[in-house]
Amino acid sequence: MANEVSRVGNGNLRLGCEGAVRGGKAHGVPVRSAILFAALMVSLPALAQVHMNRAPPSWMVSGFEAAIADPASVEATLQSPELTGLARFVPSEHVAPLIDKMLALLSDERPLIPERASVVLTEIATGERAGPVVDKLLPLLAGPHINQKIAAADALGGLAIGDRANSVTDKLIPLLASPLTFTKLRTAAVRNLSRLANGPRAGEVVEQFLRILDTSHDIEEKEAVVQGLGTLATGEQAGRVIERLLPLLLDSDPGVQNAAGQALGRLATGKQAEPVLNNVLPLLDFSSTNVQAAAAVAVGQIATQQNADRVIDRLLPLAGASEPWVSRQAEKAIIDIATRNPDISAIDKLLEALQRPGTAERVGAERILGQLATGERADSVVDKVLPLLDASDPLVRATSIQVLGQLATGERADKVVDRLIPLLDGPELFLRTPVVQALGRLATGERARRVFDKLDKLMLRNDLSDARPEMVRAMGELAPTERVGLLVDGFLPLLDDIDTFTRDAAVQALGKLATGEQEGPVLDKLMPLLGYSFDEASNVRLAIANLGPGGIGTAVTAVRLIDGRDDEAVGRLRAAAHVVTGSDAKNEGSELLLAWVGRPAALPVGSVEDNPLQAHKVLKLLTENWVALSKETGARVEVENSAMTVIQAACQSRRQMRNPADFSRAMVGWFRDLPTKGPFRQCWTPEQRATVEQLLTHLKEVHSPHATALEEELKGEDQAPIGLWATRSFGLWTLFWLAFLIAYPWSRTIQAIFFWNPRVRAMMSLWFIPLLLLIFPPLKRRLLAPFRDDLVAQARLGDLSKLGYFADGRGRFGGGEPLAIAPMLTKLRGVVVLQADSGLGKTSLLRTMAAQTSRPVAFLHARDCADGVDAAICHIIQNVQETGFIRGLVHTRSLFVIVDGLNEVSADTREKIGAFAREMSKGDVIVATQPIEWRPPPNARTLELLPLNRAEATDFIESRPVGSDSNQPCHGQDFKVAAQAFVSRALDNAPSQIEREASMLILSNPFDLTFAAELVARGIKPSATMLIDEAFRLATQNYQEVAKIPFPLRAFGRHAVKMRSEDRNWLNPDEFVAEAPFLLAQRLLVSRALQSAQGIENRLLFRHDRVWDFFIAAAFADDPDFWTQYAGDARFHGAFLRIAESWDPEHAKKVRDQLNLAAANSGDHSTSDEFIKRLEKRLRAKKRNTARDDL
Repeated sequence: MANEVSRVGNGNLRLGCEGAVRGGKAHGVPVRSAILFAALMVSLPALAQVHMNRAPPSWMVSGFEAAIADPASVEATLQSPELTGLARFVPSEHVAPLIDKMLALLSDERPLIPERASVVLTEIATGERAGPVVDKLLPLLAGPHINQKIAAADALGGLAIGDRANSVTDKLIPLLASPLTFTKLRTAAVRNLSRLANGPRAGEVVEQFLRILDTSHDIEEKEAVVQGLGTLATGEQAGRVIERLLPLLLDSDPGVQNAAGQALGRLATGKQAEPVLNNVLPLLDFSSTNVQAAAAVAVGQIATQQNADRVIDRLLPLAGASEPWVSRQAEKAIIDIATRNPDISAIDKLLEALQRPGTAERVGAERILGQLATGERADSVVDKVLPLLDASDPLVRATSIQVLGQLATGERADKVVDRLIPLLDGPELFLRTPVVQALGRLATGERARRVFDKLDKLMLRNDLSDARPEMVRAMGELAPTERVGLLVDGFLPLLDDIDTFTRDAAVQALGKLATGEQEGPVLDKLMPLLGYSFDEASNVRLAIANLGPGGIGTAVTAVRLIDGRDDEAVGRLRAAAHVVTGSDAKNEGSELLLAWVGRPAALPVGSVEDNPLQAHKVLKLLTENWVALSKETGARVEVENSAMTVIQAACQSRRQMRNPADFSRAMVGWFRDLPTKGPFRQCWTPEQRATVEQLLTHLKEVHSPHATALEEELKGEDQAPIGLWATRSFGLWTLFWLAFLIAYPWSRTIQAIFFWNPRVRAMMSLWFIPLLLLIFPPLKRRLLAPFRDDLVAQARLGDLSKLGYFADGRGRFGGGEPLAIAPMLTKLRGVVVLQADSGLGKTSLLRTMAAQTSRPVAFLHARDCADGVDAAICHIIQNVQETGFIRGLVHTRSLFVIVDGLNEVSADTREKIGAFAREMSKGDVIVATQPIEWRPPPNARTLELLPLNRAEATDFIESRPVGSDSNQPCHGQDFKVAAQAFVSRALDNAPSQIEREASMLILSNPFDLTFAAELVARGIKPSATMLIDEAFRLATQNYQEVAKIPFPLRAFGRHAVKMRSEDRNWLNPDEFVAEAPFLLAQRLLVSRALQSAQGIENRLLFRHDRVWDFFIAAAFADDPDFWTQYAGDARFHGAFLRIAESWDPEHAKKVRDQLNLAAANSGDHSTSDEFIKRLEKRLRAKKRNTARDDL
């Protein structure tokens, strides 16, 4: 059967080749085409060589980075191998961001992007950077996206080494089992396993590859498998692989055939070399040129010194064949054999072949000699080839010309030139291309000038178009200095030639010749070619590297080209513009121009928002290049739109705000620039405005629709100077008031101006400062700062630490469940009525609240509010502001108001306090009172303080500061024991139930407990029901010892009644001068420093209302007329309750009758009802005791 491989008994391999075999004779190929191909083959290395290893200038690398960073050009940049080849030259400090960008692009949905990103990664992630990148890539192999997997596999194949290579191999092997529909993924796995697999894994991979070879129908996958088998198979596997590869030399696909030839060349070594060679050599005569080429690839690698002559003889006719692919592979095979086996004298053998009659052999020998011969051997080859210029075969003559052009030097070169110059005028047009090629390389001096002149004339002939590319190259090499400028101008149009070879030749010539002012136009023409065609890409890059970097003119040209072409060209042209200008290497603004025009992915509006300085740079650049850009209508329209976008962003007005973010940015900018630019935005300085006006002129000239809007924008700026003057005036006024307010708390002069001159104050503030004071809390606090101490003077905060406030009490809102008092101290809000009997700690609680609040607080006694709460506060702050202002402070919760002792004032005063609380329902107002007949405001909450229970009473008395006073006879632990004994004696050892209940009532009252603590600390064992009585007994005893007369209780009590009716809680300096010190010693009176109209005065006050009530009750006992006189007066509420608790019940009944009568007349039952409750409690207890005694 034809084309099959069979095994013979001795183990040798035989390839049956029953197809047509030819002896290497040339078939009817036109001589002209053969000669042109021969010329191309000589120049092909120069044309095909991509100068990837030659370091480009740094500015070009910067341009590549800019192209990659540009979203509009990144795809085109990656699609150009010539541009991505710049990646390896990126500076090390810039590599990390580029790696991150390429990793991100591996997930791109566009098919080519991940593939090209992986190529860039293999170029830049080298050395120490490779490991971390491999670690990031590995998870992508398990991702859901096929393109991403393929790109990751290719990148890993180029990066992984060492242990990481094994990890990657383990991840790639499962991909070989991917579904048949994922052939590209399997191909990528094959391709990269061929690079990475080693050791035992290599053998496993080879077996997998063999299975794929049997089942795959995809040409690309099959080719990759064949290449991988040639790389990985060793030992016994290599023999099996060779058997599988030999038939593939006859495959229908040239790629698979070539891969099989390469793989066989690598595997057929040692003992297997000769059998494989014997099977492959016959294929050199096969009818298919693809089979011949594949066989040439294989034998070129397999041949050894022993069989080299035989193999060369078989290859030589193919080296001169007219089929490019065959001749190229045959040439390469012979050169490889000769290079590996220097002892075979291949040059001599090839020189001998020059004498053979066969055209193909002679041409092949000449081509190979042109590449092998060097030094003296090159001279001998020239001597042998020179006579062949007279050969009758035109293909031999053409090849000889090419070889002489490659090898001749010195005098031989001059001799060759002299022989070739006449051929330029000869009739054999088909020889012009190799002749021109050789002369361009060899001619020097005067000969070069002669050649140039002849070529200059020949360039005009249309019948020599085939030779034109070589003419251009030769003229570029030979041009006299004085002709260079004209030559550059003449070659520029060739960059638009439809012939690729002509364009490429022009690129090379212009890259060498253009200098000075001609560089710019050449760069402008070269730029669109960069990355456009792979055939000329490297020469374009080299030419740009020689001539560049380009400047703003190049960028302008790019913009015009972009706006004049379709969308597909945008990315490539932008990438070229970035690279050619070197990312603005000349600092002429090319990158700035490309950011705003040239159809960028998005305009960088954020860079100019509220930034006229940066915006002016853009506008100036656009204006300076307006004329050049306007040559293309699309570019001009784009410039107009971008310019208006810049202006609107830099000088954003409210009507241009499309969303809250725009508004926020505009407001921030408005406030930021208000001191320097005023409320009406003058966006531009005079210099900047001139640029904008120049732009306006351009817009009007072309009748742009934007001209009207820009003109209105400029007119609006004319208001700015007036606004700036007003702003600065306001600013100075503000600074004046700011300094005024800063100095205000400490300067008495400023305070005097502010306090005592309301008209001046109003005029200076323009009636605006009071409004600011009302709106801004810090300013309110500033205003009240000088009076803060005065506002809380009634709270006596300086003595608060001595109080030892007990925060473990309880209260309840509106009769609800009891709550702990401590959490309420800083959380009470709104209008609150604090209600409790005398002594339960109302004032102490209010004082503590005043101390703990962070806001300004006004602490008032109700008796100071006869004209209203707001009037009382105004009086304290020296009437700096009117009552309306005070109410505003309270309403906005900028001032916390506390009013104590509501029950101690007249009904008229109570009504004014209640009205204030009612009207200030949005503020924080606390009013404290004993239970009286008074209707709280409807918006108020009532907080009732509860009496202490036994445990709380014990804790309270033990917590008194006097118990830890080492100056007291009883302190420390002794005090605690005595305090507990006091409580036990009062409650557990009471002589009667009446006494026990009375004691419980007393012990539930913090004031009485405080008295008890002081007595216990002095070593006294007081009776719980007679605490104030005991203190008074001690005072009278001391008084009598000193004064030798009894204490005037009747007179003092009547005076206490008078003081209560006058709402006065202090003794005047001339009142009871002799008695006061003894009451002061027992703390029935206390000394306080209080503010008065005359300044700070020390006054003697009753320590507490209960002490005051004690003396009033004594006066009532002496004068029953007082019962009738004060029965309906709420100020004497506490005194009547004292009577109910302490007088003989029968005697107290008489007082009860008077209270009932007064309640019936006034309708106020608060005092009478509570009196009856307390008295009846004592009467019931008395009856129980009497009944018990009767039993």
